[in-house]
Amino acid sequence: MESAQLTGRTMTTTLNVLMDEIDQILLDWYEWSQKYDPAPTYRSADSTCGGFRSSRQWMSYEELDEEVESNFKATIGRAVEPFIFQLSMRHRVAIQAQMLNFQAGVSVWCMARSTREDYDDAKQILKPMLRAHGILGFGR
Repeated sequence: MESAQLTGRTMTTTLNVLMDEIDQILLDWYEWSQKYDPAPTYRSADSTCGGFRSSRQWMSYEELDEEVESNFKATIGRAVEPFIFQLSMRHRVAIQAQMLNFQAGVSVWCMARSTREDYDDAKQILKPMLRAHGILGFGR
């Protein structure tokens, strides 16, 4: 894959399309949303050890990087999700198909009623919302 510097972030050329910042924000949201926890109120640890957190001093740089990336995607995901749900179902389906294609690296996913124009329309609808809430231009 080729890389290009755009708005302070490294974007990758995928599907013969240069991903812009909104594409990357939507991809971060999508990857975060796929890690859905069906029971967030149930703790994975005993309540007597609720506040305990292991030190990060023994983590490798790769593990630290993964944790930072995961936290970043979670922050973006929580902020973007309400805007996604404000879109029409047609736009949401177009976003879903495009995110699957971005992950695959090729255009293999398509929906019968979804078009590239629907995805572009969804991006144009989201752009002022993301900008107004300080998400667009946030960068990594």
